[in-house]
Amino acid sequence: MPNAGFRILVIEDDQGIRELLVEVLVQEGYQAACAENGERALERLAAGEQADVLLLDLMMPVMDGLTFLARLRAHPHPRLAALPVIVATAGGPLLEARAIGAVAVLSKPVDLALLLRTVERACESAG
Repeated sequence: MPNAGFRILVIEDDQGIRELLVEVLVQEGYQAACAENGERALERLAAGEQADVLLLDLMMPVMDGLTFLARLRAHPHPRLAALPVIVATAGGPLLEARAIGAVAVLSKPVDLALLLRTVERACESAG
């Protein structure tokens, strides 16, 4: 499978959406993992979990997506600071997400075909 080497970290607080996105990505040949909020995602990445692209919700408890994105971009490790981030959200500060460095902003409910094309482009630019 052409996508098999790419790792996607889904950062989403809604368990049903999280599981659906991981399932769709795995079916397309990606390696996919998930985190329920920005704080948990940062912990996993700082601990060495590998990801090529992040799929991020903006509106989450504990640490919202915008705070996560700002902390990621300010991270002292260059690999983490430069990770491509795709925002998928039902609302929130979309322009701010783009300004902080989201490579794409998608509205929920996400069109899965559009999401997969966006992930593919992000992986191509990352890899």
